[in-house]
Amino acid sequence: LNDQILRCEVALAPYKKIPKEIWLYIFELYCQPGRLSTCVTWQPPVVLTQVCSAWRQIAISMPKLWSDVH
Repeated sequence: LNDQILRCEVALAPYKKIPKEIWLYIFELYCQPGRLSTCVTWQPPVVLTQVCSAWRQIAISMPKLWSDVH
């Protein structure tokens, strides 16, 4: 039963198949200095935390993302 539930969850949310390390790499690329327009008022790490609870958990667990927030 647990295997069936997991398969259904993955089918409904394919991001769950992506390893956390890949998300960390993507988030680091997104948060690189100078990547976003200067008219953006929110810092990139904050934007990531607003997408969904999974992204919030990943972003919050990455101290590197928060070392340059102004």
